[in-house]
Amino acid sequence: MSELAASPEQTVDISSPRGPRREALQAYAEATWDTVLVPLGKASAKDADRFSFLYFFVDDKFPSNQYRFQGCFGFGGKLIVGHQFKTSVSAYPEHRTPERDLLQADINSKLLALWQEHAPRLLPA
Repeated sequence: MSELAASPEQTVDISSPRGPRREALQAYAEATWDTVLVPLGKASAKDADRFSFLYFFVDDKFPSNQYRFQGCFGFGGKLIVGHQFKTSVSAYPEHRTPERDLLQADINSKLLALWQEHAPRLLPA
């Protein structure tokens, strides 16, 4: 099982009995971080934050379906992991603006494209 690291140089351990599926989930999580959360102005793009995100997304010891990243979506900015690992971003309703609504739609279309690319390796045949 993965353990939270004190050192940002550590990576999430994907050596699990689930093998290829866990590796596919790791790749999907890394793509989500690199193409969505970093450009969104995630609270910080430090290695420790990246590790925390990968731990959230890949490790099922403490499952959750929301990762709060805040950034340009305000305090309520979060990535939601839904059915079959499909992801989307959202924010608190009181933080909505026309600009954020457009950004949210754009990001969610990018997340859908990422999911479509990675889903064949994530889901059972």
